[in-house]
Amino acid sequence: TSSPSVSQKPTIKTASPTISDIPTSVPTISISDVPSIMPTISNLPIALPSLGICNVTAQQRCDAIQQRIINANITSETDLQNAPQSTALDWICNVDELSVCPDDTFCSLEQRYVMAVLYYSSNGGTWDNCAEASSGSDCEPINVGEPGYNPGPDGARRWLDPVDECEWYGLRCLPDDKCIRVIQLENLNQSGNIPSEIAKLSDLRYL
Repeated sequence: TSSPSVSQKPTIKTASPTISDIPTSVPTISISDVPSIMPTISNLPIALPSLGICNVTAQQRCDAIQQRIINANITSETDLQNAPQSTALDWICNVDELSVCPDDTFCSLEQRYVMAVLYYSSNGGTWDNCAEASSGSDCEPINVGEPGYNPGPDGARRWLDPVDECEWYGLRCLPDDKCIRVIQLENLNQSGNIPSEIAKLSDLRYL
């Protein structure tokens, strides 16, 4: 009998996937797929508070003046919330064209504030002579020796004028330090009270 030959054995397919059968397409990311609009400096707010008088903002200046007045025990923080003190502070901060600075001397800053308190506490707007310009009152020249005389080069000036307060009607200072020595206000139709702040004028000799 004959035996089957090797060539008669069944064959096994050995085909395997080749590299070409594996997907080779991989998603790619291009620069164009990424948002290119980014915030630039020009898109951001760049406005800064502008510095004004005394090289600070108006609010910083007023806050510093208020703190000076409180720290010097001229007026308490509570009293500064009420007239006439609040009116005087507002005038110093927002109306007075002389524009004192928070680091000025006592006889430039606190003294001017105290005189404004005196003016408002005695209803200065109703004075018969040398009240603030908006009052409509006269400001008649004062002769030497008469109440209200001011030896300044222009004579007496109206109260709240944008000049040194030493030039206001009825006030006199020594020229070296500009601190008030005399307050002489008579027959002006004043009313109201003398404010306690007057006591802080240590150089005052006559009232």
